[in-house]
Amino acid sequence: MFAVSHSTTTNVSKEGVWSSWEDVSSWPTWDQSLKAAEAKEGFIVGKKAVLMSLSGPPVEATFVSIDKEKGEFTNQANLGVLVVKTFHSVSEEEGMTRITHKATIEVKDPQKGGPLASKIWTALSEELPASVDKLARVARGSVGTKRGAPAESKDSELKPSKKGKNS
Repeated sequence: MFAVSHSTTTNVSKEGVWSSWEDVSSWPTWDQSLKAAEAKEGFIVGKKAVLMSLSGPPVEATFVSIDKEKGEFTNQANLGVLVVKTFHSVSEEEGMTRITHKATIEVKDPQKGGPLASKIWTALSEELPASVDKLARVARGSVGTKRGAPAESKDSELKPSKKGKNS
């Protein structure tokens, strides 16, 4: 399994972040890896979004969980030999808002999926921090900020972890 996460703490409102997530067609404004995104049936559990990458074919991602009250959702793309799952959360901590995105890649067939997983993990490792940071800026511009709070701080974690010999 491969995992990468990035968090930023910002003065943007939790509602501003959630609005940016709900508007799937706006994802390319903050996710630098996308040229287009759409969720024809909406931001709803079980429904799909089509994510059009700048560097590869379109990918269908299913919304596997959405909890606005908790401020989190997860989407998952099944790419045959591997599964990419992305967890998104927003929370309020000490007067600030913390945005976290964590992506994991589970390899079903290491012989066929290992090289693709490595390529995707490398791209995610490079792109995820910039996307989360840009999301904070985009959300700040769309809804506003909390008064008197500092702009932002950042925290990244890369984990190329392997479970046994088969991942």
